[in-house]
Amino acid sequence: MRKKITTYVDEDVADALERVALAKNQSLSAVAAELLEKGVVVQAGEWGESMVVPLLEEVIRKEVAAGYNRMAKLLVRVGLESGTARGLIAHQLTLTEGMDREKVRRISEGYWADAVRRLKTPIEDMPELLQALTETSVRNRAPGVPATAEG
Repeated sequence: MRKKITTYVDEDVADALERVALAKNQSLSAVAAELLEKGVVVQAGEWGESMVVPLLEEVIRKEVAAGYNRMAKLLVRVGLESGTARGLIAHQLTLTEGMDREKVRRISEGYWADAVRRLKTPIEDMPELLQALTETSVRNRAPGVPATAEG
């Protein structure tokens, strides 16, 4: 359904519209309507983009921050758990194996140095770890969910 609107334009714009209408052998109203429709479509796209992009940026920013916060909490948890495990093992070695604290400390430092060395090794050089991660990923996949290219 079409609706009539009335508007005022500068004289040079009105002259240009009249020339276009004459050249296209159309009414002034038809030419003005066509130009308004095209202008509204273009402007709506710009308005939409200018309104949507900042909202998307904010949503992305919040989600990335939430992801970093979750990762930070997990890292703290891993640190606490590994420190607890390390302390319990040292305590166990001292009590059950009769080792003195110095020997337990040296053993612990040796394992620490080995762990640091392994962490510095590029992941591509540890195919057994990649295989274990892939197998875990397959085991943890929900039934009926197909494998993806990522593993």
